[in-house]
Amino acid sequence: RKPTSVEVDFAANYAEESSYGYTSMKWKLANFVSEGTYEIKIETKCDQLGGPPDIDMSSTSILSGVIDLTLPDQYGQVLPLRDTVLLGEELVVVFTEPLRCEKPFTFDLQVIIEGTNYR
Repeated sequence: RKPTSVEVDFAANYAEESSYGYTSMKWKLANFVSEGTYEIKIETKCDQLGGPPDIDMSSTSILSGVIDLTLPDQYGQVLPLRDTVLLGEELVVVFTEPLRCEKPFTFDLQVIIEGTNYR
C-alpha cells in the first residue's frame, strides 16, 4: 500500500483548547479507516511570529499502532464438551483473539443456569 496523509484541523469546532492554549481531540476511527497498521505523526504550523522559521512549528515522533475494529468471537463450544458440569468445575471459553482482561474490564459476562433463576 502507498502511504497517505490526512490533514486534521485542530482549530475546528470539534477540538477542545485548554486555557493554556493546548488542544486535544478524540479521533473516532470507526467507518473512516480500515483495519491495519498505521503510523501517526503530528505537525503544527502556527502564525508567523517573526522569528526563525522552526519556531512557528512543532513535530512529534512517529507513533505506530494497529487499528483493530473486529470484536473477538467465541470459537467453538464451551469446554468441557458435555451436557452437565459439576459444581466448582472450571469452564473454558476460547475466543478468536486474546481478550484484554485488565481492570477496568471492557466486556461483560453472563452465566445462566438453565432451570433456575440464577444468572
